[in-house]
Amino acid sequence: MSNNKKVLYHILPKINDKSGWNETVPTDLTVCKYEGEIKNGLPHGIGTYTKTDGSTYVGQFNNGLRHGNGTFTWAENAPDGAGKYIGEYKDNKRWKGSIYDKHGKMVYSYLNGDIQNSLNHKESLSLIQV
Repeated sequence: MSNNKKVLYHILPKINDKSGWNETVPTDLTVCKYEGEIKNGLPHGIGTYTKTDGSTYVGQFNNGLRHGNGTFTWAENAPDGAGKYIGEYKDNKRWKGSIYDKHGKMVYSYLNGDIQNSLNHKESLSLIQV
């Protein structure tokens, strides 16, 4: 069975929140945008999610959540700085993969949802020489 490909808009996205998906863009709100496969009105399959700051996730979705393999790329102006996560998500959480700085150097990794060093993403990126 093939999923329909559509554009959806996500209002007030929160971690692990399946609500807020709309097929029409609200004129009075800033929203994130999803383009890809849809099932039951939610992202399901392969798609691209673009946040309001320009950060993007390209990969697999399951019932509105990032789930499976994908790449999240932070925008240059994102609060956590530039870089990307490449790997697996499980129920919208980074599960098994690595964070890279904007120069492609691996900063740290995730295994079974746990960071494999003591630093969070923002602290790790602050140690990298630009």
